[in-house]
Amino acid sequence: MSLHEREVEAPLIRPADNLSVQVSRALRTAVITGEMVPGVVYSVPALAELYGVSATPVREAVLDLVSDGLLSPVRNKGFRVIEVTQDELDQLVEVRLMLEVPAMRRVAENAADEDLRRLAPAADAIVAAAGVGAFPDYLEQDNAFHLGAIRLLGNRVLVDVVTNLRARTRLRGLKREQEAGRLQHSAEEHQEILDALLAHDADHTETLMGCLRRLARNSERRIHSSGRPARMPRSTGTATGREPTTSGWKGLPLQAAVRQAVA
Repeated sequence: MSLHEREVEAPLIRPADNLSVQVSRALRTAVITGEMVPGVVYSVPALAELYGVSATPVREAVLDLVSDGLLSPVRNKGFRVIEVTQDELDQLVEVRLMLEVPAMRRVAENAADEDLRRLAPAADAIVAAAGVGAFPDYLEQDNAFHLGAIRLLGNRVLVDVVTNLRARTRLRGLKREQEAGRLQHSAEEHQEILDALLAHDADHTETLMGCLRRLARNSERRIHSSGRPARMPRSTGTATGREPTTSGWKGLPLQAAVRQAVA
């Protein structure tokens, strides 16, 4: 069974899993990829019905994303996505370049091969997710790869700062990047980075990291210049029996899209 089939056909919620973590993953992906946009008020009860869970895990997930600076509460109504301007996004990417590129260079110079090989599953999973447009998996494994590498330096402050910067970054062009083949190329470069790390080639690692960060910056500029992404349906009020549609998750109904994120 392919990765895409597994995710789409899997049950919406698995009882043994932590529901708030699953919903948090789904919401985080929706915010980062632009499915949930600023200017729309989303209600906890409506999203709970769409996700097929009670209001409690949705509320916990929302609080998690509020603490991460992705959402803001709207009194007696729900919550909104915190808007990030293009200038702010450029600054975020610039700071990430300043921190992540030299950090990965140090990883190439100092990390043990045994530790570096543990990054291989994440690098492979990034390529697989990019190939089928499984954006929740792509984002999760991308974080696992880069943060896993940086953790090898033993600097918890650096890991916390980079984690925060990555959480605040928006990648609203992921679907377009995938359709154009650029996301697959970017995914495969993670395997090249791992090869450079294992060869302890600091210069090549630094070059590859610069390419990835420039791709992220250019992707954001492309999506910004082409207009706002398609909006996720408004989630205020009482949900109806219809499944809203959204274009940013391979054209799937939102219920199937959420299944991708929480399965």
